[in-house]
Amino acid sequence: KTLVISGTIYQDAGSNQVQEIAYTLNSLVFLIDEMTQKNCSAQQIFDNLHFILGISSEYFVEIAKLRVFNSLLHEIAATYGVYHTKVGLSAKTSVWSKSVTDANTNMLRTTTEAMAALLGNADGIELDPYDDQFKASSDFSSRIAGNVTTILKEESYFGKVANPVDGSYYIEELSLQMAQNALNIFKSIEADGGFVSQVENEHIQHQVAEIRMKK
Repeated sequence: KTLVISGTIYQDAGSNQVQEIAYTLNSLVFLIDEMTQKNCSAQQIFDNLHFILGISSEYFVEIAKLRVFNSLLHEIAATYGVYHTKVGLSAKTSVWSKSVTDANTNMLRTTTEAMAALLGNADGIELDPYDDQFKASSDFSSRIAGNVTTILKEESYFGKVANPVDGSYYIEELSLQMAQNALNIFKSIEADGGFVSQVENEHIQHQVAEIRMKK
């Protein structure tokens, strides 16, 4: 995949999950507009796309977020006449949720985030070492980060099941609400001039700052 769009910057800045979905999709529309002007087809663009989303410790919300993102992404692809493509989606553990004063707790948080990413059907996961936020990571912390997914696969049997959260009433209902709210933000950004325009006038930054202050 040669075109990568990352939404991790929003979560690490303090946004909520709905904002992260919407702004990442807004940036996709901007990318498509730019690339089509360079004689790239929509099919070529989607065939070469990979997304990276942040993943925090709000377990069920993060599962729903990845499912909603995939769903809305395919809706957008359909509006460009693209119906058959495989877009990559990976998740990266959040900076926002990590403790500096109690670093060992970060091992638990990272594991929870990895579980949410797997249940949300991410294609790949990037886990930061638990002490990465306040010093150069050690060989031990890097090894732990690398082993989390192995433990989940071999000892928690995440590698033996597919889509285990399908049909869960809570997650399905949560996904529906998130999808509608993200779509509303997405449409409002597009109606007000699009992604770059809303970044340049700092509208998106102010929206994120509002949520960050509440957090």
